[in-house]
Amino acid sequence: MRVWLAKDPETERITASETEFDEGNLPRGRRGQGWEIRVADNVHSGDWDDVMAARVKGDVVDALHRLWWAGAE
Repeated sequence: MRVWLAKDPETERITASETEFDEGNLPRGRRGQGWEIRVADNVHSGDWDDVMAARVKGDVVDALHRLWWAGAE
């Protein structure tokens, strides 16, 4: 499935969304500037469902986000 990813330049944490990011999705002002956006087409729907249903721990979510980021364009 397709997922949009955004990387926080300050913390380097990655956030994911089922829809494209727009101005309202990132922090306001300077904090929301400079975020790199990528699109991942390599996300398994079962993994996405597990993340959305909170069936996996935070460290696993972070690892999945990094994995998706690495395979995204």
